[in-house]
Amino acid sequence: MHHFYANHLNWALDPLFHVHVKLFNRMLEQAIPPATDGNNSITFYRYAPNLPARPLRLVHIAGIVVYVNHHSKFSRYILDDGSSTARCLLWNDTEPAAQLALGDFVEVRGRLEWQKQILLVVVQSQQSLTSPYAELDWWLQVRTAHHQVYSQPFEMFLTPEQTQT
Repeated sequence: MHHFYANHLNWALDPLFHVHVKLFNRMLEQAIPPATDGNNSITFYRYAPNLPARPLRLVHIAGIVVYVNHHSKFSRYILDDGSSTARCLLWNDTEPAAQLALGDFVEVRGRLEWQKQILLVVVQSQQSLTSPYAELDWWLQVRTAHHQVYSQPFEMFLTPEQTQT
């Protein structure tokens, strides 16, 4: 871990710590579990091979519903975006959500949480998408965000040489 992120007080200075980061489900598999400090909602993710891992807590994912299990207090479902699957947990008091069905294409925003060494997305909001281009559009949005934003190093302080260019 980069020395800047060793101190959890610095995490809030990273702009990606406060936004829902658009990811492919395959990228969630590369998330680094938190240390055993009791905080199971912060994980680390390396946005590019040459960059240090950065704290990650909020994600924005999308995919086709391939599994649904409704309970009285919550619903569990699995999204497949073609790269991998992601497990989602929706508390029924969070959002008066329409019942999801197998095959629905859903966009989800939520926070990451580790439960028994399994990474879950605890849903904060979800939206069913019906456009035939929704999946293609999603892939383009994620690729563009990674190329133009996430793969850029976060530099809190610029050196004098960097400010002159």
